[in-house]
Amino acid sequence: GQTTTELVYVTVRGGDATLNSRIICPAVPSTNGDKNCKIHGTGDYGSEFKNLNIYATNGLPDVDLILDYNEVKEDNNPVMNCGFGYGQSCDLVYISSNSWKCQDPSSPCNNL
Repeated sequence: GQTTTELVYVTVRGGDATLNSRIICPAVPSTNGDKNCKIHGTGDYGSEFKNLNIYATNGLPDVDLILDYNEVKEDNNPVMNCGFGYGQSCDLVYISSNSWKCQDPSSPCNNL
């Protein structure tokens, strides 16, 4: 597979949608608290994500995921794939105020 050390920044604006998307984040840890993978919805009406798969070797700690719950199509929560060869995964659930965590709190994707 490919790896990159550059920043990945995806923004979805009102009226746009990402369907069946795979976002592969850089395989390097965040530096100085600035995450290398930023996935943002604008909160505008009509922006939505469906079947979003995020690939981040180090899991959620390296992803700046700013999506309102209403931007994610019902019953289609994002999936985080993490670890060596992306061998671990979890369904992400909305906690509050653009905060997402793995549905299974013991998932390594929460804290790799």
